[in-house]
Amino acid sequence: MITIWQVPPHGGTVQARAINERGTVLGLVNPGEHFSNWYPWMHGAVVDPGMDASAGPILNDLDQLAAADYCSGFSRAVLWQHGASTPLPLPAGAQYSYPAAVNNRGQVAGTSHRDGTRPRPVLWDRGRTVWLPATGFDAVTVEHLSDGGTVAGAGLFSDGARNALLWHPTHGPSHRPPPQPAPHGTGPAPGAAPDPS
Repeated sequence: MITIWQVPPHGGTVQARAINERGTVLGLVNPGEHFSNWYPWMHGAVVDPGMDASAGPILNDLDQLAAADYCSGFSRAVLWQHGASTPLPLPAGAQYSYPAAVNNRGQVAGTSHRDGTRPRPVLWDRGRTVWLPATGFDAVTVEHLSDGGTVAGAGLFSDGARNALLWHPTHGPSHRPPPQPAPHGTGPAPGAAPDPS
């Protein structure tokens, strides 16, 4: 059996990109003369989320959609559910926020920053906004968030080396592999994690 996904009323092309355990499909719709946008397909119908989420949102098994909404002129992380989107609180001093993962508890992980600064990892947890520690790296990315609240990402050094990072719910990031001493005057050894202190 094959199902052909209907397009929104304004027409266009559709690409299915993700599906959750409830059967909700997340697709990219390109209506032609307008910008592409993401739409969830729920119960056989395409639902307009009412936001410009062209950067690509993330869908969990509760039909919650975490996305970056660009309608305000600034990228702002929002959580969409039950037909309405709620802006996630910006961390202190930040102007922009970008979600990277949403788990089945409704927690969202991503990055945030202000003009002239590098994105830093952040966790949104039931109305709380928490900066995740990431000192010693030139840049940090966030990739995944488990249902237990563990955030997975990577720390990057200026020489291109990177470390895998895990932020656990009760403490800061753990590094893989463990820290290694660097030769004098050369900075961190390639692949070495910084001192988290």
